[in-house]
Amino acid sequence: MSVLESGFGNGLFFGELARLAKNLKLHGLDFSQEMVEQASARNADLIASGTLSLVHGPSDRMPFADASFDRIFCINVVYFWDDPAAHLRELRRVLKPGGSFTAVLRTRSSMEQLPFTPFGFTMYEQADWERVLRANGFAPTRTTVLREAEIEFAGSRFTPESLVMVAAIA
Repeated sequence: MSVLESGFGNGLFFGELARLAKNLKLHGLDFSQEMVEQASARNADLIASGTLSLVHGPSDRMPFADASFDRIFCINVVYFWDDPAAHLRELRRVLKPGGSFTAVLRTRSSMEQLPFTPFGFTMYEQADWERVLRANGFAPTRTTVLREAEIEFAGSRFTPESLVMVAAIA
């Protein structure tokens, strides 16, 4: 099975994925060269074994062939897509028929409690993100709501809420 994480940041999850499932071919794409370098250092063993490949580039112009991946996921990435349609078009292009796309995102009501989110974030509630998916050729298939433990950020306490939304090509 071939899995792509779009916007992998420091690559924290690749090791856990490789341990949890056998016969995975993991791929990562990130817009930040610095994150590619950090994730490469963190996951040097997986890269050396051929289990993981990392690429620097934008998710609205992916350097992958059509129908390359069985599963694609991103965690806390969709807020930064200026044009979600362009990114979702590319995800559809590189996703194999019958594959799935999973987006993990904090809800707007949760994100609005953070002091930095008015700057450069597009935020969604569940219905908002479902509309974006449907408008761009995806059919939401399952949503899980995660309520995290209370945290403190910049002197304020709040309880983050995230959505794990799975979709298939419509």
